[in-house]
Amino acid sequence: MKLFIKAMSTVAACLILAGCSSGQGSLTTADNRVEGTETAEAYPSPSYDFSPVILASRESVGGLCANGVCDGVLVVLTTGEWTYSNPEGTEHGKITPAELEAVKKGIKTTEMDNAPDFTDTCPTAYDGTEYIYSWDNGQGMTITVSSCDKVILPSDPLVKALDAVPVPLG
Repeated sequence: MKLFIKAMSTVAACLILAGCSSGQGSLTTADNRVEGTETAEAYPSPSYDFSPVILASRESVGGLCANGVCDGVLVVLTTGEWTYSNPEGTEHGKITPAELEAVKKGIKTTEMDNAPDFTDTCPTAYDGTEYIYSWDNGQGMTITVSSCDKVILPSDPLVKALDAVPVPLG
């Protein structure tokens, strides 16, 4: 979970830096006028936000890899940009439009949230890996499912779509 929080912090920092990287900044007054321009008209702030949001994520917890524990977090944004973090480092990239559509379709057709309950011992108890999937349901809610709570099939469309993201680490 600490790695997931670290990945979310990394994504947030990237989004903040991306929003702040365009040229010189300007100061605005309380009524939305640009400071220092006497003829600027006041416009209300828009009620919409075009910044990318998290579309889906997959966190792996536990298990043993050659270099230690196999923890990692993959986050895919609505723009197709992705971030993957694990103990070895953080990588960023962008999936193709077809891969992004596969993730969106996977979200619409996943059965993970309705899967049968997982009733066995969580694999992390014996050096196995737990997978935690989260996705935006399109109505302002994030759905999160753990492989220690539900039976997650490798054939699930969202699992397959996230597995197809070309992550170079781990």
